[in-house]
Amino acid sequence: MQRVLILESWRELEKQRGDAESLEEVDKLLPERTRRRRAVPDSDAFEEYYEYVFPEDRTTQPDLKILEAAKLWKKQRGE
Repeated sequence: MQRVLILESWRELEKQRGDAESLEEVDKLLPERTRRRRAVPDSDAFEEYYEYVFPEDRTTQPDLKILEAAKLWKKQRGE
């Protein structure tokens, strides 16, 4: 979470004092926010939480391409 706060602060600084090129560089570093669910221990309930996936972390997770393709397929079927 600290990484996200630092990047968002950096982005605001670039909006105020930077140019379009420097803002684009920061935007490339920002994570994708995904909503997840997990089971609550000793209960049948689930809780929702947010997970941040950073672009540099994507290269270390080969299965992420499959998940992105599945999301795209689901979106196309919904339209």
